Amino acid sequence: MRFEQLECLLAVEETGSFVGAAQKLFLTQQAVSMSMKQLEQELGQSLLIRENKKIIFTPFGKEVLDFARSMLQQRDGFLNKAHTKAQEEVLSELLEKGKKKGHLSTKDLSILEELNLDSETINKFYDALEAGGIDIEVLSADALPPMEDDILPDLEDL
Repeated sequence: MRFEQLECLLAVEETGSFVGAAQKLFLTQQAVSMSMKQLEQELGQSLLIRENKKIIFTPFGKEVLDFARSMLQQRDGFLNKAHTKAQEEVLSELLEKGKKKGHLSTKDLSILEELNLDSETINKFYDALEAGGIDIEVLSADALPPMEDDILPDLEDL
C-alpha cells in the first residue's frame, strides 16, 4: 500500500469519479483506475462499486477511506513538524552566528529568503525579540559607508 493509492482513493471519494480524481491529482484516468485495482488486489476486497457512472463505496471501502484519511493526516503532520523543526534550527544557527561574530553579513541573511517560515516559527521569533533575547538593527543601505566582504558594521563604528 502506497500513499499515492490512498490519495487516489480519497480523490475518488471527493470528486465522485475516476476522471475527477485524475484531474485533481494531475494523473490520467487509467493511472487512477490502475491504482484502485492494485489497492483492491493488495487488500483482497472490493473497495467500491461502479453503478451507472456513480461510485459507491463498500463497507470495507469506507473503512479504508477512514484509514487513508488518518494515515495521510499523520504523514502531513509529521512532514510539517519536520519542516518547522528544520526552519527553527536554521534560524537558531543564524542567530547564534550573529551573537558570536557580533554581526551578520548579507550573505548570512540570504538564508532567510530560502526559509518558508510558518506562523508558529515567526511567533516564536517575535516572542524572543520582545523578551529581549534578540536585537535587530535595520539600516538603509544608503546610510552605510562602503564595505568590504559585504559585512555590516556595528552602529558604534558609523
